[in-house]
Amino acid sequence: MIAWTSVEAVPKVGDISAASSTPSRPLVPAPTKTSRPPFRSASVTRSTATAMRARSRWTALTILRSSATIRSTMSVVDALSIPTLAGLIASVGSACHLELEASEVTGRRRVRRLLSADMFAIGGWRGRSRPRMHVSLRPFREGYSNSRVSEKGRGERGVMIATSSGTGRRRGALTVLVLGLLGASLGCGGAPAPEARDTLVFAAPADATVLDPHNTTDSQSDQVVLMLFDTLITFDQEMNIVPHLAERWEVAEDQVTWTFSLREGVTFHDGSRFDAEAVRANFARVLDPEQNHKRLPLFEMIDHVEVIDDYTVNIVTAYPFGAFEPTMAHVSAAILSPAAVATHGGEFGRSAEATSGTGPYRVVRWTKDLEIVLERFDDYWGEAPPLRRVEYRPIPEAASRVIALEAGDVDVITHIPPTDLVRLEAEAAIDVHKVVSIGAQQFRFNHARPPFDDPRVVQAISYAIDRRAIVENLMPGLAEVSTGALTPIMRGYAELGEISQDQDRARQLLAEAGYPDGFSTTISTTPRYLLGVELAEVMAAQLADVGIEVDIDVLDWGSMVAFWEGLLPENNPQEIFIMGAGASTADADWGLRPIFLTHPTNENNYGYYSNAEFDRVIQEAMRATDPDARQALYRRAQEIVYLEDPGAVWLYDNYFILGARSSVVNITQSPLGVVTFERAAFRE
Repeated sequence: MIAWTSVEAVPKVGDISAASSTPSRPLVPAPTKTSRPPFRSASVTRSTATAMRARSRWTALTILRSSATIRSTMSVVDALSIPTLAGLIASVGSACHLELEASEVTGRRRVRRLLSADMFAIGGWRGRSRPRMHVSLRPFREGYSNSRVSEKGRGERGVMIATSSGTGRRRGALTVLVLGLLGASLGCGGAPAPEARDTLVFAAPADATVLDPHNTTDSQSDQVVLMLFDTLITFDQEMNIVPHLAERWEVAEDQVTWTFSLREGVTFHDGSRFDAEAVRANFARVLDPEQNHKRLPLFEMIDHVEVIDDYTVNIVTAYPFGAFEPTMAHVSAAILSPAAVATHGGEFGRSAEATSGTGPYRVVRWTKDLEIVLERFDDYWGEAPPLRRVEYRPIPEAASRVIALEAGDVDVITHIPPTDLVRLEAEAAIDVHKVVSIGAQQFRFNHARPPFDDPRVVQAISYAIDRRAIVENLMPGLAEVSTGALTPIMRGYAELGEISQDQDRARQLLAEAGYPDGFSTTISTTPRYLLGVELAEVMAAQLADVGIEVDIDVLDWGSMVAFWEGLLPENNPQEIFIMGAGASTADADWGLRPIFLTHPTNENNYGYYSNAEFDRVIQEAMRATDPDARQALYRRAQEIVYLEDPGAVWLYDNYFILGARSSVVNITQSPLGVVTFERAAFRE
């Protein structure tokens, strides 16, 4: 267990200003001093539970540059697995940027990392005299200096604590929740939120990457996009497909001509009219190969779009396509304002000013990595949303999100750690909501690099992992062991059974592949995924038992996705990497085809997987419209990629869980792994 102490109990280092008062609640986890052998264990129970609690991480922080005068108290903490710098109490002027050097030792591994920090308030506007602050630390990429500097207008610090020696490769993005202020003012930007209960604050684990539906590939972007844009047809809460911007639709006997009758009287946020020409222009845009939109492969079955009249449009596919309707309900089929696209070009969706849809909300402010602010669109064609404003605040650290929810600084959070779930469920002021989802957790491989180009090596790793122990010890109540390459809620799912741990079989396969003594590799992970770092450590411990030695690279989300941007194999150094799996069409086609179909880059096939039989079967399946034939083909595709020539190690299927203040009602929680607030309200 972590012991807790107040900030006043932390030894002061360097030039520190004393706190003006003692906080009423414990704030900072006290350091635990334990011997730290290399993190290896033959027991999965130990690796998933005892070992993670037993080790200690000593982190040192040096402030290299500050854009305001900083007075701080620092402590060394047991951070479990996500490096956490706690006890930093600051008095900040109008600027909120730091450049830092962090040093971390885990077992025999040590790494020093230059970081940049931006600080912003997450409290104080609801009757608090001393707002808390959130400090988001990221790798600092430009203009840094390894020496301490003093410049006019910048404070100088040279505070370093608890250093140690060692070697290693572990890297990380860090997050701090600062639980107090010493000083009278906080000038970290943004006006206080209104007291009226017509504003909801949602804490997300990451910021949106882009608000252009034709280029969104992550759930954090999708759930904002769904508030701003509408599709022709959509999923309801039971995953049935229902009308949206189209009032009705039908397919001709040729199974390739789909006719949509559109709603009249719909306007975009910029005041322009929604009509059949807008639909045609949208699909022309996403299908233009010269524009290189990320979602082009999703719609590549479309041959052309015909405008029949102002409010009737035909979408004609090149061949019968069994997943056409769920594909048209995908968030990336949302309709953008052609006028806004013409004005902003490639910058569409990359700022508040360059974003325009037909949705119930419009974006009025987007400060990257700090907040996205939406306001109700008064000319919305559907039922008016009860809330006037919704604010999205990225808080990467799960513990910080939980604290913010309990304190009432935010209203809704997702990605709740299991250690907090039971407590939150017992709190009267908080409701926990859980639904089955399309999402699974997996580790992927760079199949273009030895030894992962040999299916026997990937099979060996699959057999080395004890999935049930991981779920029971690391994810209790949050997940179920995977039983196939898709989750059961998805169309086309084939139940193929759990893959049980078999270490003897794993060693045999390694020997057959030419690695009787194992090999060394690196797992890349990110705290963007719930317990993503802990999961990598457990996997490393289990792989060590069959002779595979693992280093772990912890990356911030931006650095992680940079490796998935359509790189050629020779330009991608990743070997094993964490990834969420799912398909926002809730259909086997998009859950399998783009991810595993042979492709020269990793724009969608992130691990360069290639299997000739899979390619043939998956392309036949996408053209099948008979339900029974379709199911048989997708079952065969899943047998290949899940059992025979694994494209990944599937670990568990996630529940989609959120925590909300009990005053919030009517949240839309989708099995697609997104939460929206178009019907949300506060209790009277």
